[in-house]
Amino acid sequence: CFVTCPDYVAAKGMRIYGTPLAGDPFIVSGESGAVTLGALVSILRENCVGELRDYLHINQDSQILFINTEGNTDPVHFRQIIWEGANPVPREYWTDSPS
Repeated sequence: CFVTCPDYVAAKGMRIYGTPLAGDPFIVSGESGAVTLGALVSILRENCVGELRDYLHINQDSQILFINTEGNTDPVHFRQIIWEGANPVPREYWTDSPS
């Protein structure tokens, strides 16, 4: 199974790594390293990819290993994504917005 992702999915992964929940580690990651986390979050939370979620047999209880091979290789672009909000998730894909 191959998956392609738009830039906002990678940016979402970067933001999640950069703003961890209590007890989670802070991870500095570029787009290539963070796209897998962004993709997983999208697969778990977005209804439009339910078929893919079922095909992969993943759910909230799955244990998944990520290997991140990219840090902050482009500091300017990193700041644009993390600080300035470049590549935002389109509103129609927000999963926690009020109806």
